Amino acid sequence: MDASFKLYRSMFGQMIRAVAVVAVPAAIVEGLLQISAFPHGFFSGVTLHPGGLPTYPAEGTFTPPMQSAASLLVDILNFAVGGLASAICFKLVADSYLSVQSDWRTSVAFALRRLHSVLWTVLEWMVLPWIPLVATIALAIAVGAKSLFAGVFLGVLLGLPALAIVIWLAVSWRFNTIALLVEGIKGRHALGRSFFLARKRWWPVFGVQLLVALLVGILSFVVMIPFGIVMLILMVHGSIITAFVLTTAGTALSNMLFLPLAASALTVLYFDLRVRKEGLDLALIARELNMAETVIATSGPPRFTPREAYPQYPWGGVPQWGPPSYPPPPSYPPPPSYPPPPSYPPPPSYPPPPGYPPPPGYPPPPGYPPPPGYPPPE
Repeated sequence: MDASFKLYRSMFGQMIRAVAVVAVPAAIVEGLLQISAFPHGFFSGVTLHPGGLPTYPAEGTFTPPMQSAASLLVDILNFAVGGLASAICFKLVADSYLSVQSDWRTSVAFALRRLHSVLWTVLEWMVLPWIPLVATIALAIAVGAKSLFAGVFLGVLLGLPALAIVIWLAVSWRFNTIALLVEGIKGRHALGRSFFLARKRWWPVFGVQLLVALLVGILSFVVMIPFGIVMLILMVHGSIITAFVLTTAGTALSNMLFLPLAASALTVLYFDLRVRKEGLDLALIARELNMAETVIATSGPPRFTPREAYPQYPWGGVPQWGPPSYPPPPSYPPPPSYPPPPSYPPPPSYPPPPGYPPPPGYPPPPGYPPPPGYPPPE
């Protein structure tokens, strides 16, 4: 988490601008859709009462088709904006974490070029984990049609394990969008990649995701409190349009402030899992990131060279994530052979030095007479 906060602080301005490019236009469209769901003449017929709530015209009721259509369009817009904004933040944080030269403009362009793949991975993560719980509820309803007690018992008996499976899959598959952006893996392969990274590290991954969700939720709630108070005051005074506009602006501001924080934590956790499970250093991941950008820009699925360092996955068909193999360098011809150096003649022989005569002999020293004898003592 410490690395996440450091990245969040260092990239705060870049991430705010990146999310604002998507969130602000979406907030304007969302506000217009919500206002358009009100019937014609609804706002002009509001009657104010001093000290009490305003009275709305009796004919100012929502028609089910209009309300349903507006709600559906708003939900689709929120889904697309949330997925795109998260992808932009993932890309921006990944580049910053790997010291890759990038800014918010390149991250936005990168995510927009892969918008369909990004939305598909987000949809997979949002829908597929709920299949066991939905199947359990359907089975309980079918059994309950014949016996209410049996249906309730079956629903309670299978509902809790199904809910646990939903949480387990949602946590295990959370990195599929990051795997798409960093490694170029799409669809079910991205789910498998995320599942492999979270395997045997599920509880730490769950703890970090839960902590991030609680932190972002509390901070968003604190930011929305002033907007909610002002919205209630405006609605009491009949300014419904202003209240809707203010609420939409508060939601957009909350997304711009705290969506990058969640993206920073998930991206750092993703790289931490790769380093722990695959032993990859950041330089290799950075080279892989550049390679993924090049591969996704071309047609066809990405191809990565398998390496023995990566394990084989049980679901099969998953490309291995490793650096590209380069052909061996061209063989160079041997250097030209040079002729041997010329042989030189032996050095000339010199005559021996002339002999010198022996030194002259010297006569023996002259003999000295013996010393005189001394008389014997008396």
